[in-house]
Amino acid sequence: MSQETMARVVDALYAECALGNWDKVAEMVTDDLEIVEAAGLPMEGTYRGKNALRDLFTKVFGMIDIAGVDIFDRCYGEDHVVALARMNFADPSLAPAELAEAFRFRGDQVCAIIPYYFDQAPVRAAAALKAG
Repeated sequence: MSQETMARVVDALYAECALGNWDKVAEMVTDDLEIVEAAGLPMEGTYRGKNALRDLFTKVFGMIDIAGVDIFDRCYGEDHVVALARMNFADPSLAPAELAEAFRFRGDQVCAIIPYYFDQAPVRAAAALKAG
């Protein structure tokens, strides 16, 4: 798969998730999609299957008020793309979370997503703020 095609799929996946178009999201991922959120994060754990992103988003947005995610660069391999991103929180007093999200492809679908946070503290602070 070309870098341009992988970039289009990742961009579409971000966009459809933001809109909550879960049927479209399910078309872009494999039946055995696996997302692994690191220990120590409020949403830690492994999410699997066509509905993994929906399940993860439901959990995250229940715990954290996110204003948006900016992708500012990408790195490519033969069957993967790593999106370098910044998660911005609704409360502007919170520092954004910097992360790299690795998307692995099988054919033209995403089969794995593993986010790597530079620092988990902003995510935990956003969750604590919402929890009160």
